[in-house]
Amino acid sequence: MAGTLASRLKVPPPEVLKIITLASKDYLPLLKPTERTLSLTNRLKSYFIPSMIKTASHYGLVSLASTQINHPSKVIIVHKNPEEAKWLGYQASEKDYNVFINPKIVDDSAIDTHYDDASEFCPSLPDFEAICRRKKSILMTYENINGDEEKLVTEGFEARVIQHEVDHLIGYLMIMTPVSFGRIKGVGKVEEEVKKFQEDIEERRRVLNDLYEKNPRFRKSIERSKKTKETAINDMIMTRSMNAQILLKFANTYTTNKVEIPALIDNDYNNVLKEFKVVR
Repeated sequence: MAGTLASRLKVPPPEVLKIITLASKDYLPLLKPTERTLSLTNRLKSYFIPSMIKTASHYGLVSLASTQINHPSKVIIVHKNPEEAKWLGYQASEKDYNVFINPKIVDDSAIDTHYDDASEFCPSLPDFEAICRRKKSILMTYENINGDEEKLVTEGFEARVIQHEVDHLIGYLMIMTPVSFGRIKGVGKVEEEVKKFQEDIEERRRVLNDLYEKNPRFRKSIERSKKTKETAINDMIMTRSMNAQILLKFANTYTTNKVEIPALIDNDYNNVLKEFKVVR
């Protein structure tokens, strides 16, 4: 018994781990938020985090989140010298990554809150590229590998990469950001599915833009919301329910283990059509 317990407690050497994708049978961890990492166990410090780094290095990735290797810790790693717009193709060693434990992006009035749109890549969604809107500059709090609390102010591509990975820890993928809807590029098995999705989005956008031009009451409702026309219309088009449906459809395109797609309703968009008596 003691020998068995000792063998269970023995920490194995770091290794290259499988990155889960929507094509994986166990893809659901990608959509679940992780809990705060409370203790830096020997296994976490000596096996899982080094294995994350080894995995990112092996695949030449700029970054990786713990959820992508199906581990419930709240950890991201990011290349120390990320090259602008380069998500893949790094000739990296295991010394080239910073480790951020329990990372949190903090709202701070001293930080520039301007946004930028740019294309992103994710090894958990290898057949997609998406245009995502991110803050240009961020303040992040985190713990280092020794458990000490630290802060980081960064901007540009590094800030984008960190936001992408922190999203992973809350179960949020790059194709789920509102601005990326209709601006997703798919290849291979999902190319036709994405194309149909984009056509549906553009049709919704056409209907609501036309309503904005022709219906003063609808136009005033947007003005009262104090959102830009683009933002207000995007919010009506891209609801959480549609988001969930399209993710499950993509997952079913990928894998033979089909999941049931619930009959969800796009309330915001459909309610607008009903309220303003738009005939489709």
